[in-house]
Amino acid sequence: MQERFERFTTSISSISMGIRRIKNIEMKKLGLREKHVDCIYLLADYPAGLTRTQIAELNEMDRSAVIRCMDQLEEKGLVYMEEAGSRKITTSWHLTDKGYQTARLVSSRIDEAVDAVGSFLSKEERKTLYKNLDRIVVNLEDYIRKKEEE
Repeated sequence: MQERFERFTTSISSISMGIRRIKNIEMKKLGLREKHVDCIYLLADYPAGLTRTQIAELNEMDRSAVIRCMDQLEEKGLVYMEEAGSRKITTSWHLTDKGYQTARLVSSRIDEAVDAVGSFLSKEERKTLYKNLDRIVVNLEDYIRKKEEE
């Protein structure tokens, strides 16, 4: 039982660290950091825009980190802020055309990496892998929630 746990956690940790390293290698070429990529990728999925709070929640980031990140992305011309009225709290962030181009480039590099490291899997095996990973995530969240309620 202990061996199974160690193998699982070691494998997941190694995959996570590998993904981070790939992100950092690829994003360094673009002058971006991992948090920048997370925000760009998220905004590409929400063309109507997101508030700082929404970005923080969806990316599981600290609000102050989101503020710094969005300021840096704005300086690079990748995002812009749209204010709804005079209240800053209703401000939403959007990708610029350059931001969308960067998002497409980031997406293609991510696809390239995923294809390279998972090339040994058939389409059906990949489908099964993702299905099982999704189940593990749900079960893990359920388990954590139950433990927190005890």
